[in-house]
Amino acid sequence: MAFNLLANLSRSSPSTSNSSPVDAEEGELDESDIENGGEEEEEGSGDEYRPSNAVTSHRSRSRPRPRPTVQETEIDDTESVGDDGDEESRPTVLGWNDDLKPVEIEMFTERVGPRTENFALNHDSEPIQYFSLFFPDTLIETIAEQTNLYATQKKDLSFKPVTSQDIQTFLYINMMFGIHQVPAYTHYWSLNPLLRVSQVADVMSRNRYQDISKYFHIADNKAMIPKGRDGYDPLFKIRPVLEAVKSASNSLFYPGAALSFYEAMIPFRGRLSFKQYIKGKPNPWGVKVWCVCDSATAFLLDFSFYTGKSDILMPNGLGYHVIWSLGQSYLRKYHPFYFDNFFSSVTLILVLQ
Repeated sequence: MAFNLLANLSRSSPSTSNSSPVDAEEGELDESDIENGGEEEEEGSGDEYRPSNAVTSHRSRSRPRPRPTVQETEIDDTESVGDDGDEESRPTVLGWNDDLKPVEIEMFTERVGPRTENFALNHDSEPIQYFSLFFPDTLIETIAEQTNLYATQKKDLSFKPVTSQDIQTFLYINMMFGIHQVPAYTHYWSLNPLLRVSQVADVMSRNRYQDISKYFHIADNKAMIPKGRDGYDPLFKIRPVLEAVKSASNSLFYPGAALSFYEAMIPFRGRLSFKQYIKGKPNPWGVKVWCVCDSATAFLLDFSFYTGKSDILMPNGLGYHVIWSLGQSYLRKYHPFYFDNFFSSVTLILVLQ
């Protein structure tokens, strides 16, 4: 019986006749098998002896079929398998490959530059006029109303209601804090001439500045949806400012051909539920913002704050969702999109091509 088993093993495949009996019995792969990737060699004609199901070759059991790699599998590829030459389709696998094809880019013909029809400014205009494009008078009035409302809700009878001019002055002083820095903010109103900053002290008193800081508000707290309920907005308290800036960014400039998508960090180390830490960044702690800008001028066209995990379904991943949502306004206008490997995926490339 042992003799019949060895005879069956020696006749089961042409390649086994040249190998030693020890190799055939132990089922090891020889050098030719390694070169063929561990696959069985093609059998001869039907006249060749094949072992029955009762006696199975050790060599056929020990050769697993190779698994296709991303590089080996094209998007619409079929592979010929089997002894009879029939083509058997394998499941489609999306992936990168080395089959380079020329890319045809359509000519960009859209208008480029400032949308002068939406504003009447020139090189001689004052900086405050450009600032007003992003902080319009309607937003200043909203801030004044909400500040007075919050002081009323707190029942502070000593608080003097603010006007739009007061809010503009208050914002100006906060900008001056970043330009001219002193050890403590109270030093701007110091009687010591070495510390006093007349550009601040002469436009608003220290007590008035402190009162406005105490009640400064942009949105009504009572209208805010509590955390955990549907419709909760983590950015509710600054939403009017974000919408005003986004509206101005979208309406004041016609971008050039190339658009850049990236993630920016606003430095911040205070208490915030969606504060992020990204190792290797110049400012690793802060608030992450998805941005799209004109590559030639670096003009910010649109942005979106990352506030943590969202309930929005993202079947193709976060990177795909960011590019698709921020790039909607620029599709079908032949804008080349530039982004790094964080956003890149085969699915996104196929959709954008």
